Amino acid sequence: MSFQQYLIIGMKMNKKFKLSALAACTLVLFGCNSNNSDSVQDQSSLVKDFQILSNKIELKKENKYCKDNGILIEFGEDKNKSNKLDRDEVQDSRYVCDGEAVVKQGDNKAILKKALVAISNILPNTSECHGNGGRKILLGVDENSNNLLEKNEIKHVYDMCNIQEKAEEVKINSITSQLVQAGSTITIKVNITNLPKYAKVVWYDDKGKMVGENLAFEYTAPKVAGNYNYTIKVEDIENKKILAKQSVVIKVIPIEVPTKTGIVELNNQSVYIPSEFRQQPLSGDINGAMIYAKNIKPLLEAYSFKVSEVISTPNDNNEMMGFVAEKSAKELGENINNIQNSLVNSINQITFDNSSITDLTNLSTTKVSDVELSTDYDLTLSSGEKPTDLIEKIINQIALDKDGGQINDLTPSEGETLSSEYKLNMNVKFNQSTDSITMIVTLVSKESEKRYQDIIVKTTSESISVDKAAVIKNKTDTFAAKVLTSKSDFLFVIDNSGSMGDEQNNISTLTESFKNTMQTMGIDFQVATITTDTSELRGKGFTNDFKQITADFKPGTYGNGIERGIYFSEKALKPNGSVIDAGYPRIGASLSVIIMSDEQSQYESCGWWCASEDRAEGPFDVKNNLFVKNGYRVYSIVEPTDANYSQYDDLANETNGKTLNINAQNEYQVFMDKIAKDSGAMSAGYKLKSIASQTVLSSTLKVTVDGIEIPRDSKNGWQYYPQSNSVLFFGRAIPKENSKINISYNYVDGVKKSK
Repeated sequence: MSFQQYLIIGMKMNKKFKLSALAACTLVLFGCNSNNSDSVQDQSSLVKDFQILSNKIELKKENKYCKDNGILIEFGEDKNKSNKLDRDEVQDSRYVCDGEAVVKQGDNKAILKKALVAISNILPNTSECHGNGGRKILLGVDENSNNLLEKNEIKHVYDMCNIQEKAEEVKINSITSQLVQAGSTITIKVNITNLPKYAKVVWYDDKGKMVGENLAFEYTAPKVAGNYNYTIKVEDIENKKILAKQSVVIKVIPIEVPTKTGIVELNNQSVYIPSEFRQQPLSGDINGAMIYAKNIKPLLEAYSFKVSEVISTPNDNNEMMGFVAEKSAKELGENINNIQNSLVNSINQITFDNSSITDLTNLSTTKVSDVELSTDYDLTLSSGEKPTDLIEKIINQIALDKDGGQINDLTPSEGETLSSEYKLNMNVKFNQSTDSITMIVTLVSKESEKRYQDIIVKTTSESISVDKAAVIKNKTDTFAAKVLTSKSDFLFVIDNSGSMGDEQNNISTLTESFKNTMQTMGIDFQVATITTDTSELRGKGFTNDFKQITADFKPGTYGNGIERGIYFSEKALKPNGSVIDAGYPRIGASLSVIIMSDEQSQYESCGWWCASEDRAEGPFDVKNNLFVKNGYRVYSIVEPTDANYSQYDDLANETNGKTLNINAQNEYQVFMDKIAKDSGAMSAGYKLKSIASQTVLSSTLKVTVDGIEIPRDSKNGWQYYPQSNSVLFFGRAIPKENSKINISYNYVDGVKKSK
């Protein structure tokens, strides 16, 4: 019986099928970055050494499967062991098409029924796949247009089960260490799954000389800063074979730059962990490690700062935890947006024995780079679960590097409590050269979230992973403190169409959040408001009178139903536009544009009644426009369901802004705080002197004022703002005039040949 016949029969039988021995095992290739040419012993002799793979293809209009868009899943055998499904290896396929768009009555809003797919891992010894696990592929249509494949939207489920027993593999999961100063000594640890008793772990330098043994290696750094290559080998003493090997690039920095930054070395990436985390190994079919947040309690007394007190989380209850991991990007998508959606759709399929995910809401998204996204979610369960149990489910669902694999069980600490409401933060980076992704995920209960907000931001909202071969350099910038006042101008663009009737409470929340922020930030600010159907300033124009601002923020719901927020804000900011004519932005002030709409942007749309001067000359280019050229940062408070069709979020990403779910009222205050602090950093921050092409490793930042170290704290300390590459001080930490400020940091100076 052919593969195709076997697959089709399996699908007809309750949508479950076996993959035979073809998918029973994945051959793991170790040491792909190593300079050592030793081959690794094939540990999968009991089974075939190739696997079943699948491709996910986004179908565009005029394809042969659907009259509109859709998704195609292809299956086949990886006969050439390339770890990707080539065209001549495709043996069968399944597809699902977009559904017909439906116009919701009352607000004329179109519900776009997109085709969606979720690929989930099936653990060994489960009801779906007895024995060695497999993969579950779920196809469906997004009936409610929320970009998430929900249980009632699934049309087809295919269980791809491995049926033949596989040998236990020796697997190097991760190497953990710290940035090391020249001439100093640190401990480097390697975590290995299924390490045989007859094997030994040996460390070699780039010349093949043995420099250490065992899982922990006491490493004394050379006196010259730079990158140094080493190789870890798991050697079979009896049979004189190499069972596994992994390259390690140790980055040595100059001795004058103190750092406590931890490093997790993965296959292709190095992840720099802030000092607020402790690292723990992960065992099983994964290339990654766990991270647990410490509870940081800085002791501040007027302007005299003591050394920060660092203690473990209360009762060691693991309030905030997470993981870093690297895996292949196959099947997940062709760009970072599709990859992120695939991961979230897989998370949404998680179930417990007595619980399941009832809500997974995208709160906000930040574009860290063209290949890196930071996204925040509210995750709600039908009943309470401990955070360790939930994070284990998430790891097994999205982070494994082997189909049908699993991690070894994680054990909750005694102090952990049940919760049904969590904050999930994800940073996902697409490494195109290796066709892999690096993910950094944190999880904390909603009730504990505020305690760890600063740590969450600098772990998942800033770039902390770099190529293993990247050269790390250090720098110290010195400033003479000045009396700086944040000078910020804001242009709000409020949707005044009929569909905003349901969002009037959201506008009130936005007003209150903005008022609270401005009253506590001490910013010299001016605010003006326009709507999505005109560029004319509301009320008296720019003002800092909260009574006037409150009135301007509520333009009613009788405006034009064609929402053109980008067009009219652009018109207002052009020469002779209403903002420019009013004398804004002021000299020395930053300008932020905040767009609030429950519909997608309609830049070119213009009714028959539209005046000639309000007709766009062509489509809007999100990469080449007035906002980008002038450094105007755009923030979008919009419907996440419009993300695939609107340019509001695209413009926010391109200008280093941020998007927020318009329905997430409980996030408005945090969102407005970020906007205010971003604007303050642009106008009153101390800008680092690294050039634009260099990536600052924010976890290595150290700030001193007159020789006293200042903690990173958003109330009485400092924060780093990667969008403007600036450090901004707050509260009692604001330096006195002429104080000496030193800001030390490490940065990535491109990818160069290591020593």
